[in-house]
Amino acid sequence: MILKHSFVYLISKGLPGIISFISVFVYTRVLLPEDYGKYAVVLAISGLLNSFLFQWLRAGVLRFLPKFKKDNRDVFINTIFFSFILISTVIGLFCFLIWISKLRIPGIEVNTLIVFLVVLSMGWFDLNLEILRSELSPKLYGKLSLAKALLTLVISVLLIKLGLGYISLMLGVIIGNIIPLCFLFNKLWLPINIEFFRIDIFFELLRYGFPLAITFALSYLIYSSSRFLLNYFGETANTGIYSVTYDFTQQTLLLLMMIVNLASYPLIIRSLENEGIESAKKKIEENTVILFLVSLPAALGLIMLSSNICNIVFGIEYRQMASKILPIISVAGLIYGFKMYYIDLSFQLGKCTNLQIIPVIIAALANILASFILIPKYGIFGAAYSALISYIFSIVSSMFIVKRVFPLPFPKYEVIKIIISAIFMCIAIYPIIHYKGLEALFMQILVGIIVYLLFLYILNVDDIRLKISKLINKKGLAKRRILMKKYNIAMFIPSMTGGGAERVVANLLNYLDKDRYNLTLIVLKHGLSYDIPSDVNIKVLKANSLKTALPKLVKCFKQMNIDLLISNMSLTNIVSIVARSLCQKASRLLLLNIVHHQLNIKMRG
Repeated sequence: MILKHSFVYLISKGLPGIISFISVFVYTRVLLPEDYGKYAVVLAISGLLNSFLFQWLRAGVLRFLPKFKKDNRDVFINTIFFSFILISTVIGLFCFLIWISKLRIPGIEVNTLIVFLVVLSMGWFDLNLEILRSELSPKLYGKLSLAKALLTLVISVLLIKLGLGYISLMLGVIIGNIIPLCFLFNKLWLPINIEFFRIDIFFELLRYGFPLAITFALSYLIYSSSRFLLNYFGETANTGIYSVTYDFTQQTLLLLMMIVNLASYPLIIRSLENEGIESAKKKIEENTVILFLVSLPAALGLIMLSSNICNIVFGIEYRQMASKILPIISVAGLIYGFKMYYIDLSFQLGKCTNLQIIPVIIAALANILASFILIPKYGIFGAAYSALISYIFSIVSSMFIVKRVFPLPFPKYEVIKIIISAIFMCIAIYPIIHYKGLEALFMQILVGIIVYLLFLYILNVDDIRLKISKLINKKGLAKRRILMKKYNIAMFIPSMTGGGAERVVANLLNYLDKDRYNLTLIVLKHGLSYDIPSDVNIKVLKANSLKTALPKLVKCFKQMNIDLLISNMSLTNIVSIVARSLCQKASRLLLLNIVHHQLNIKMRG
């Protein structure tokens, strides 16, 4: 399941990632390092404020929306909405006071209005994405991300042509965040009613999310403090080079790690809420294997091919210095991603997000101290090494704390196999790393991928041989069934909001072969407590009882060409028999009275 969702998010985030990759290519050719440095500093300030002000809401959505989605979604969503409005009003007044008092941060040029609009647009866009992520809508998530990336790039380039400099990029970010959401408001937020606002939910979100907001803000401070200090010490050009190199790592290595987390975290939460700790730990192990599977070869590839990559991707003013710091930042990024997307799961699942602040504070202090010592002496290299030092402090301190919070499983044997595969990949690439140019880069990447996949197969990482065998067999079976008739099977049960009988139906819907059967779930009311495959049609009768549902079920029989109706529980079975008799259809009935939630069923053709 995680692998499947990861693939969908790979498409959903991969296409916007490609646009962002193109953006780096374009911006480093139309902007001088000094202008990119100014943009990076303003964006860093905006990102820091966004993390501090709105991350607690986003964390609350991801953690609690699955619980409220069953019957109180409108209450929860309105609480989120008016909380956002409240924070936006406060930050607006604060920015107005700064503007009229003409306060300035030493060494940093900041347009207060621009920062305010960027913070609001980023916060609103990210909040909408988290709702889609929580509701397992990766395709719509991807469409929004792609629209944002395209709009930001196109508008920024057009405004640069008009001579607006780094302000062009800020305006591009604002417009790119706002326009795609105009078409989604009705779907996610309506109905809006201030009476739905619940102060108890607000404080529950605040208790859970505020420590995470502080943590994210401090993490962002680690990410951005080197930029502030480079700019403070008068190295604006180096700020631009450092920022574009760091951003490139974010859009490649950390993007891959984030995709895995986007897919896995909601599934881990659902497993923990619905099936218990052991089920969640199995999901965590699967997440960890996939995380290492994609991140380790990516990081090693960036390190080994840094010179050729920088010559192709960056403008001429950026290349030489960027190629020297990219290996350092890649190692820092790998450590940061592993800490954020694996170790931090312990704090979130154990609901001890307040403890998550401790390692981040340690890392932030280490970063600031190292930056003040190293940047004046070593410049841009000091900034890169400061980031690396801070992430090492962060991950080491986190590992000591999580043992007492929520012990995380670690698939060490699978990780060792992945490390061995990645080592052989590096050995294969090493003889050809001196070749330069786009064709050479494609060849280097292709050789690395082939050798890496070969050793994954040889070492049978995560039972890859069995999965490939099943995939081949499934494709062959699908081809044989193309000409076969697909039977229409409907399952009838009053609700899917919890219980053993409901789990039996959910298991059946998950196990039945979708290539052979068209599946429909018929329920009286809205609400799902179990994962139902996306290709199952859900028919809601909108009835308050089985008695009032009878005529509507008869209508379903008449309108739908049902070959087999499966019902579960005694009264439901009686209604199904009566409905089929009244509509005079030749549909078959399968009547069950099974409520044991551990039912395992195998269907054979």
